[in-house]
Amino acid sequence: MTLAFRSGPWVSFGAGVGRARRCAALLACSLLLSVTSAHADADAETRTAARDLATQGAQAFDAGQYADASDFFRRAHELVAAPSIALMQARSLAKLGQLLEAVDVYEQTARMKLAGDAPEAYVNAVQTAHKEVEEVRARVPRLKLIVTGVTSGDTAQVTIDERPTPAALLGVERPVDPGVHHLAVRVAGQMRAARELDVVEGQSYLVELDAQPSHSVTKPSAPASEPASAGNLSTRHTLGYIALGAGVVGVGVGAYTGLVALHRKSNLDSVCHPNCPPSSADDIDGWRTNRTLSWVSFGLGAAAATTGVLLLTLGKPTQEHVALRAFPSGIQIAGRL
Repeated sequence: MTLAFRSGPWVSFGAGVGRARRCAALLACSLLLSVTSAHADADAETRTAARDLATQGAQAFDAGQYADASDFFRRAHELVAAPSIALMQARSLAKLGQLLEAVDVYEQTARMKLAGDAPEAYVNAVQTAHKEVEEVRARVPRLKLIVTGVTSGDTAQVTIDERPTPAALLGVERPVDPGVHHLAVRVAGQMRAARELDVVEGQSYLVELDAQPSHSVTKPSAPASEPASAGNLSTRHTLGYIALGAGVVGVGVGAYTGLVALHRKSNLDSVCHPNCPPSSADDIDGWRTNRTLSWVSFGLGAAAATTGVLLLTLGKPTQEHVALRAFPSGIQIAGRL
């Protein structure tokens, strides 16, 4: 008994679920019969194993499990080199996006020489491979990889997905599988350039990798003994001069209010024997106010002047911390030098 097909492949790429299942069942039957009729020279155990693997491959393909289907068809084809099995392996690879391997299997199937009495399933498989290989070939993306910056004495090692790329494939378009690829260039074992490229079916890409060594040297952090930078030093000096100026003003105000307080005290001493008359009340208030202002101004002026001197002469900008605090009991200068 021979099972024949009218025309075309058993499973088309756009077939519906019901049709795909019927085609997978027909495919399994054709594989069983063609393996028996065309390979009578193989022993019974090998033929039986090939039929079983082909059947499992058809079931996996029907279920959309293309990786399993490809593996089953590959194993079956290794046992019995039937074009019908090879065709289904090529289709499974194409479904997985492994287009380069699929094209290779398609072409091997299309080139198979058949005997005059070959089963019709074999003839249909070879004819279908001729047609479908062009459809899959049109889906294959292409990449042109150019490497620059390599001196005459150096040899660049170019890899795609960690696999070496022959020099003959550089600077020309080459077919690649779709998906994400890692491109890298090494010279004398040193990584010079790398890139991730997401490749889409049917697209062409031009990628240039510059393998020229970088001349930029990262400057190490300045040690603690190095002088401050010009910018930090300028800022520190500016703050120091401001503080020193404020200190001079504070001391000047303290001196003036102190003199006023002394003058009022002298007037009070001349009229107070020992008690002061009521007419001296304004002088007493003025004396007390100027005395307080003099103390505070002297204290703040001295603190500001000290801070200015410290900023101008001592410490490092990254380590120096000087603080001025005023308390009811007096003035405090704190710092770390």
